[in-house]
Amino acid sequence: MSEGEETKEMEPGSPDVDEEYARRDQTTAQINAIELEIRENQPLTSDLYPISHLVDSYLTDDDGGGGQANYFLQGACHLSQKYTAYRRVRGDGNCYYRAFLYALYEGLLKRLKANEAGAVDELERLKILGRFYFGFV
Repeated sequence: MSEGEETKEMEPGSPDVDEEYARRDQTTAQINAIELEIRENQPLTSDLYPISHLVDSYLTDDDGGGGQANYFLQGACHLSQKYTAYRRVRGDGNCYYRAFLYALYEGLLKRLKANEAGAVDELERLKILGRFYFGFV
């Protein structure tokens, strides 16, 4: 700040502070409305889709000539060599954790249904970890 300049301090109850609070409240309300709309219209996870749907979506995708869809198509084709199905996951910032945990528990349920050795022990281990980290399960 140069000499002679004064800083304008905002006093509680002044029009500037009240306007700032009103803008903040409007922004918060708008963010909450957007999040609510997403929660109501996008499930956390989808049903299983055949991996061919993913490949087909990139076959018909036109990215405007940038070539990026081609890279995604190559990736989808690579995935189709190992996997038969996939689930879509809501992309809300927690999608990685949701996808990882969903796959972990889905795989464990398949092992439990098949009476695979060690599956019950793994379930118990996860329950203990859940109690330790989250206080429930």
